[in-house]
Amino acid sequence: MEYYKFEQYEIMIPKLFGAEVKKSVSSSASRIIKQWTEDDFLLDAKSKLAEDRFKAVEKLFNFSKSKSDDIVLGNGQGKGTINPIFDNISDRKIYGLDSNGKLGFHIEWSLTHVKNGEAKEKLKTISEKIKNLGLSVSEGEFRDKNEIDDWAGKADEIIMILRETIK
Repeated sequence: MEYYKFEQYEIMIPKLFGAEVKKSVSSSASRIIKQWTEDDFLLDAKSKLAEDRFKAVEKLFNFSKSKSDDIVLGNGQGKGTINPIFDNISDRKIYGLDSNGKLGFHIEWSLTHVKNGEAKEKLKTISEKIKNLGLSVSEGEFRDKNEIDDWAGKADEIIMILRETIK
């Protein structure tokens, strides 16, 4: 034990002998990044969802792949995400589909990079029609996602709204 005296204080520092162990510190910056592929996305969805729910995800995925100008794939650890970009509307995603079946409509995000007045009106139309189906549309944050049970039975209607509006 080491002993020190400073003004009115007495300081004692114990000495330990033996193995020293360095404390392991975890950091959120060290999270594992996975770069998803389209095949990975579909395989993950198929493994997580019931067959009828997977079919809904697959329908929206196939529509997105065939009609969007680009699909940005997420790099999340526990689930895949597709984010279709429709160049004639916005440089930003209109919606995001997770491999666990969650579906988020991000109209406010798309409006920040809207192409023109006509595209702005199209986004507003999509928002209204999606809300009329009883689904939520994010008002800024990406937290408002629709659960698969809420939208799977409406997949054809969602695709029809998108197909008719995005043209």
